[in-house]
Amino acid sequence: MVKLNKKIAGSSLVETLVAMMLIVTAISISIMIYFSVITSDKQRKLIQAKLLIEQEIGQIKNQQLFVDGEFVINGIMIQKQFTEYENSAQLHLIKIVASDTSGTPLVQHQEIISIR
Repeated sequence: MVKLNKKIAGSSLVETLVAMMLIVTAISISIMIYFSVITSDKQRKLIQAKLLIEQEIGQIKNQQLFVDGEFVINGIMIQKQFTEYENSAQLHLIKIVASDTSGTPLVQHQEIISIR
């Protein structure tokens, strides 16, 4: 029988557990960063949609132009709809919906305005 005079080098159980904990910590931090980036992108789209709706309402009130329409700005679709409010000729309901490119509504705004 042949005897080996060399020692086999290896890592202990504690070293292996420490290495696994470091890997798990790095992965969990990267997952948190990834979800933070995804969430901030959604929030940015919502804020952009709200600002576009506010701009459109300001233009409607200034120009007194009450025409249904639909247009796309920066990947956000804005749909405007005007109806008489409770059969009154002087009151109109403005409904503006901002949707993303897939058609999912991001922000909806309704407002009653008087026509002079």
